Amino acid sequence: MPTGELTIEPDHLDRLVKQNVIAGLAELVWNGLDAEATKVEISIRLTDMGAVDQVVVTDNGHGFSPDEVEVLMSSLGGSWKHTKADRRTKHSQRILHGSKGEGRFQAFSFGDIARWESVVQENGDRRLTNLSIRRSDLKSFEWSWESTEREVGTTVTVTAGSKEPRSLAQDHALRKLLERLALYLTQYPDVEVTFNGQALDPEPLIDRRETLPVEYSDEHGALAVSVIEWHDQVDRALYLCDSNGITLDYVPPRIHASGFHFTAYAKWDGFRTHENDLPLADSGLPETAGPIEATRNALRKYFRQRSMERTQGLVDTWREENVHPYPEPPADEAERAEQALFNYVAVTAATAVNSIDDQQAKALSLQTMRLALAQDPGAVEDVFREVLALPEDKLNELRGLLTRTSLAALVGAMKKVTDRLRYIRGLQELLFDPDTAPHVLERAHIHEIVGAEPWLFGEEYALHVSDKGLTRLLEAHLQELGRDAVVAEPVRDPEGRIRRVDFMFARSLEHNRNRREHLVVEIKRPTVELGEDELRQIERFARSVSRHSRFDTDTTEWDFLLVSNEMDEYVHDRSNQPDRPKGLAFESPDRKTRVWVKTWSTVIGEAEHRMKFVRDQLQYDPGSEDAIEYLQENYPECVPSAVSTPQDAA
Repeated sequence: MPTGELTIEPDHLDRLVKQNVIAGLAELVWNGLDAEATKVEISIRLTDMGAVDQVVVTDNGHGFSPDEVEVLMSSLGGSWKHTKADRRTKHSQRILHGSKGEGRFQAFSFGDIARWESVVQENGDRRLTNLSIRRSDLKSFEWSWESTEREVGTTVTVTAGSKEPRSLAQDHALRKLLERLALYLTQYPDVEVTFNGQALDPEPLIDRRETLPVEYSDEHGALAVSVIEWHDQVDRALYLCDSNGITLDYVPPRIHASGFHFTAYAKWDGFRTHENDLPLADSGLPETAGPIEATRNALRKYFRQRSMERTQGLVDTWREENVHPYPEPPADEAERAEQALFNYVAVTAATAVNSIDDQQAKALSLQTMRLALAQDPGAVEDVFREVLALPEDKLNELRGLLTRTSLAALVGAMKKVTDRLRYIRGLQELLFDPDTAPHVLERAHIHEIVGAEPWLFGEEYALHVSDKGLTRLLEAHLQELGRDAVVAEPVRDPEGRIRRVDFMFARSLEHNRNRREHLVVEIKRPTVELGEDELRQIERFARSVSRHSRFDTDTTEWDFLLVSNEMDEYVHDRSNQPDRPKGLAFESPDRKTRVWVKTWSTVIGEAEHRMKFVRDQLQYDPGSEDAIEYLQENYPECVPSAVSTPQDAA
């Protein structure tokens, strides 16, 4: 069997095989479409235990011949598509997706062995080419050919092995693939792509499709923006495409569009030019920052308009049905404000309202809302009864609560609780997901997310300094004690070095307001394994505090905490000694200064345990998408560009 070797640097191949699972599968589909296939079939074959065993992608395109193997495989960039100036397929003139010949290697984003069986028709004969590559040796390939009677086309079989792609066995895989291919499939309705026998047909799922006005143009051409609104919920994404609408990568939309299920497509040839840099596109990359922000601005303007249209449409419908409590438009500004507030609340509850078939009951529900908003806040309980159908016992509980506190206070408290639960789940997604964690950096990502929410370490903690040296830490400490905060000489560690700490949190002890606790936290990115060097560094911090005369250890206790996902054997043994509390690695002789080592799972688990009772009573367990959305809304610059939703990163 002939063999060959690819001329390419290993790090470039490594980048290609680290695409997410859906992106890798999409590349195999694109290869078939670029070969002018009119039918592409995807089959996910499972083991008896339900794990993904093989992924098979079959197309009826023109395939590749034995004579083309060496050209295709000897180097990247040798694809016949690279020579097509008009970027169209050979015969049917459909838009081409790839041109660099990289797509075939993205099969290894979800498998260890890939085998191609490609049949071509040449001079009245059909020839079958067999080609195989192993992930363990990507630069080598084996191939052979033979005469055949099989139909023209290509079958790619990827064996999962150690890269078992669980997400392909989940229900959302078809939808995520459809979102990537939607523009192409609507442009070429004669093309059929199936996933385990189910057709990827975007039309029945599309609620609305629009091209948005946007003014952005440079040497790479003009930017065009399309948006698809879906009937059902999808994982929002902003896909980066070339000018023909071919998807190259994606970033999170990062816009507020409550109640809308959509995917957006930014089409610009600059994304093709900078294709290798697109994994960093949402991190302020100068080459892509302009068109991405222009796209987001266009989306914000569009969804503001759509929100007004939706509100007006529902109001018009309710007025036509004679159920709207304001049958006429407002006569003055006061009425305009009153109606605007009512319409905002009513539209938010539109799903519940419109589920009421009886017109009189629907009218009563809307009238109750009006009374609750315009007259007596206590009447809000009627809204729950008529619209949300709360049972009588819960209405009685609500009535009792409203005699002791305000509805605004109840809503505020519940929002704080649910936001904390979303935050905890979001941290878990960032720090523990095997596809996400490698992209999470200490300073760029988790530093601000952790520092802004000190309750993670204890309810009474407040952040005093962040990312400052020991001198600034001393100044903050003296301010907390009400003393002169001017420090003439810099504070150094026992080796004479000026060190920096990530965070210092402070709180007064409940049992004695004259005593205080300071918590100094040193965090590491998820991929850093804590070792002797990291532990000794934070111990030097602690010794600097305990030995410096101006750090008060009479009325203040100091805890130093080192956190990451993993620790080596040395750190584990130091922080798990039989005569000490779990996690305690060092304690000063006066027991006022301590060093702790914990994993992120322990820190988050402790915070989660504090929230367990409330979470159980609320019966609220945020999903992955909801949690990531919370982080994106509150810390938009701190969520890695590789993350849009957990499903995408799966």
